[in-house]
Amino acid sequence: MAFKTILVQLDHEARSNARLGVALQLTRAFDAHLIGLHVDQYPITQMLALEGMDMAATQALLDEGERQAALAGQLFERAVPNAGWSKYEWRAVTGMVEQQLTAHARYADLLVLGQPDPHNHDYPRLTRDYPATLSLHVARPVLVVPYAGTFETVGQQIMVAWNGSRESTRAVTDALPLLQRASNVTITTVDDESRAVEDRIYGSDLGLYLARHGVRAEVAQLHGGPGSTGDRLLSRAAELDVDLIVMGSYGHWRMRELALGGVTRTLSRNMTIPVLFSH
Repeated sequence: MAFKTILVQLDHEARSNARLGVALQLTRAFDAHLIGLHVDQYPITQMLALEGMDMAATQALLDEGERQAALAGQLFERAVPNAGWSKYEWRAVTGMVEQQLTAHARYADLLVLGQPDPHNHDYPRLTRDYPATLSLHVARPVLVVPYAGTFETVGQQIMVAWNGSRESTRAVTDALPLLQRASNVTITTVDDESRAVEDRIYGSDLGLYLARHGVRAEVAQLHGGPGSTGDRLLSRAAELDVDLIVMGSYGHWRMRELALGGVTRTLSRNMTIPVLFSH
């Protein structure tokens, strides 16, 4: 199994370049076809909000959307050939971002998105958690690149956040191509110590499963301590100096976690290294 089609979303933000760099890394590693996608949502959301505006204002919004799409396209069409890659295509569409990404991602093996910058108030009305929540719908792994930082490698040092859930299992399976190429893999088990001993989650069985796929992994227990589980996972990732976290998204009752937060939300908002979410 390998990633043969990788889809990266690009927009007018300056961080699109870093996101594209991560996508190119993986494209070269897997000899994949790279698709760049820009979704122009701005005119739609603004016209819905300003239903009675005149033709000149409407045209200005349309022109701005086309300008942003052109800038993203120029970045893609310049960077990919300069990186020596020939298997690629550019797509620019208009619509709601989540709907368009879901539709296009169905025909890709991996979706690369950027973490929304909370300081950018011009970005068209996306929630801060949309990359992680998108994993609920696309049926594909979603790799989210932080809005700050540089990432010379992605997938060489991997931490798997494992709690034995269906979502964690899906994430590990989806990440197998990356795990098989990694130099080091650490399985960090996340368990509720109040459970009965027979119900505890251990990483040794997952380690054996991965070994049969050619992946050598170490196992470490995430013990209780100050801070939330998500914060402790991020601290452990920093201690291990990993360049990718693999985890299942929204493993608890979905509406409760979406409303009140949880491990997925913590990592989605506070990540400092790329995270691969899968549901």
